[in-house]
Amino acid sequence: MKPFLPIILLHATWCVISHAASPVVLPIQAALQKIDPTIKPIHYEIARADLDADGKEDILALMNGKSSYCGSAGCTLFILKDTTKGPLRLATVKVVNTPIYLGTNVTNGYRDLIVTV
Repeated sequence: MKPFLPIILLHATWCVISHAASPVVLPIQAALQKIDPTIKPIHYEIARADLDADGKEDILALMNGKSSYCGSAGCTLFILKDTTKGPLRLATVKVVNTPIYLGTNVTNGYRDLIVTV
């Protein structure tokens, strides 16, 4: 058995969000602006995966070079939990590059993410 499965997250398959009025962007954008009010939709790309097997896709927002969250070694990944009150920050991983993989192991109720650093 393979130790991990590639998820949506080869760079070419990320969903690039650039419309501030999109119904998908509004809650994600609001959640990210709670982290940093200067974050704009052009600063990140998103992917979705159900990390805790609750039937709801969680959000992975990978910052890009248009943001202040990237350096020469990689960018910050914000992991947001989709809740009835909207997305809430679950975790932050710094110095991430694509590809990102969804692991088969579960730690503390969440699927492991395998990131390139």
